[in-house]
Amino acid sequence: AVVEPAWESALISSHLIRLRIRDSRIDPYFLALFFMTLPGKMQIQKWSNGGVQPEISQPAVKVITVPVLPWPEQQEIRRLILLARALRTQSDNLLQAAKRAVEIAIEQDEAAGRAYLVQKMEVT
Repeated sequence: AVVEPAWESALISSHLIRLRIRDSRIDPYFLALFFMTLPGKMQIQKWSNGGVQPEISQPAVKVITVPVLPWPEQQEIRRLILLARALRTQSDNLLQAAKRAVEIAIEQDEAAGRAYLVQKMEVT
């Protein structure tokens, strides 16, 4: 995952490794996504150790091969990841509003539930 600026000073668990990308050709969102793809996962599994709790060491992370896509493609990946995150938040908010609208419809009437939902959709 990408550590957002708000979390810069957070403590990291002993089962996590924080990577600071020194290569300016690699976008952090692209790298995080790469680690979730089959080629990224396979390399992580190859270099991981431990039986019950598989882990990867910092030296092993350094030998993982990461493709360097053209910068515009990496930026498009970043844009899509951030868009997906925003849409997921919006979807969660709309679901909560729909649940509340159903409650209002049960407690009062259907028109009140619809009015609540229309108001929430205008805000979102």
